[in-house]
Amino acid sequence: MVQSEKERKAKRKEYLSRPDVKAKEKENRNRPEVKAKKKERDSRPENKARREEYQQRPEVKAKRKEYFQSPEVKGRRKDRDSSPEGKAKVREYEQRPENKAKRKEYSQRPEVKAKSKEYFSRPEVKAKRKEYSQKPEVKAKRKDYAQRPQVKLKIKEYQKKYREENKEKLKEKNKKYNSDPKNKAKRKERTKKYYSNPENVLKRKEYNTKYNLDPDNVKRRKERDSTPEAKARKQELRSTPESKAKDAEYYQKNKERMDAQSSKWAKDNSELVNQRARKHRADNLEDARKYAREWHRNNPIKSKAQGKRYYHSHKAERKANSIQWIEKNRERYLNQQVQYNKDNSEKKYKIRFEDRMIVLSHYSLEPYPICARCGENEIGFLEIDHVKGVIEKDGRGGNALVKYIIDNNFPENYQVLCTNCNWLKYRESQKSALSQTKENIRSRKKSLELKTEVFSHYSKGLPKCNCCGINTLDVLSLDHIHGRKNTKHKKDLDGRRLYTWIRQNEYPQGFQILCMMCNFAKKDNKDCIHKMTPIN
Repeated sequence: MVQSEKERKAKRKEYLSRPDVKAKEKENRNRPEVKAKKKERDSRPENKARREEYQQRPEVKAKRKEYFQSPEVKGRRKDRDSSPEGKAKVREYEQRPENKAKRKEYSQRPEVKAKSKEYFSRPEVKAKRKEYSQKPEVKAKRKDYAQRPQVKLKIKEYQKKYREENKEKLKEKNKKYNSDPKNKAKRKERTKKYYSNPENVLKRKEYNTKYNLDPDNVKRRKERDSTPEAKARKQELRSTPESKAKDAEYYQKNKERMDAQSSKWAKDNSELVNQRARKHRADNLEDARKYAREWHRNNPIKSKAQGKRYYHSHKAERKANSIQWIEKNRERYLNQQVQYNKDNSEKKYKIRFEDRMIVLSHYSLEPYPICARCGENEIGFLEIDHVKGVIEKDGRGGNALVKYIIDNNFPENYQVLCTNCNWLKYRESQKSALSQTKENIRSRKKSLELKTEVFSHYSKGLPKCNCCGINTLDVLSLDHIHGRKNTKHKKDLDGRRLYTWIRQNEYPQGFQILCMMCNFAKKDNKDCIHKMTPIN
């Protein structure tokens, strides 16, 4: 019985689908000589052309497509390609130079590019790619891949090369992109969202620090910023009202930090700052002088402090220059001093009084000047006391001491005492150092008796101040009512010798008893603050 073509094909197909036949065929195909023979046969030009022509037939394409789209084939291929052996095989195949070149040449064809562009621009493809890229495992895989040293280096080199080859193109593209209001808003929102995360802020700060410390980056930025175009662009940008308002707002929010940074930079680069200032002043001398005059007039306190700082930092230099000038212009200098003292006597007294009040208030236990011992608060009776004894080169007393204290930022070892308490403190320190021999004790006793006798006479009873009435003997003193110059005794008589002279001359008039406080006040003001009435 003769079989038809259809029956013969069906029988052959059924035969070839048998497992034993498949195994046998597979074993036969994997034999080296069969593989070599097949490779040689397939490489023949006529066979290549025939195979290519066959594969281009529409019915063959449709059949192959249908075959590869079937679920069992897809599953089989997926299993194969996902296995370690399959992955290694695919990787090895793709790494072959001839395959790389072939794939590159293929991808550069215009029709392939157009087809790829059309494909990737489809909404469903975009959505699918986006969904795929958002998968955690994909993100982790891409991140891990990008962190490889060789990949980093490769990307960096590629980007560098691309930027160098496409400078103008990138410049134009960035300009166009940045000028779009939509992109501006999008970038602003993205930046705001990024910096809202503290981790990103810290990360960016570390990166900037590292970048700015790189010598190559410093050099490159310096070269870029020093060009006339960059300077003009920066000046133009900073001069806009929006930039000025933004800078002012930022400064107000970060004033302390920016001032500290500026001060530190100016301190570390003092020579450069001074050089720039000198050059600017030389170029704008008249404006600088006008500004200086206005500033000193509007800021008297700061001006004074600045003058003091300059004076102390250039003391030796100023002193030498002053001495040199005075030697050359002595007559003029003397005339200037005389005239200045005449014109500014009241002003000088006021300044001295104000400085004294500042010092007394600083060292007082209360917000106002007050004696640390007795609580006396009359300004005319108060003075500055050395707690631990006199300090060398501090002016010792009066206006010189006040000036020293202010100039040295109010050092320790000072307190406020009234004249009486200061004198008592001095007398106490004296007594502790007196000799304790019998002769000296007897002599001091006699002196005390004589003093008590004289003071009792002029007090008309117990010794006391004729002004304030205090009766502490150690702070009482004998006062010449009309001044020492108008007395009949020798001008050098003092202490015990004066008391002896008074007793020998039967207690003449012209003397009274005052405490040290009232005596000093009378000396300074020609009349005690208590407005005492002298007794003849």
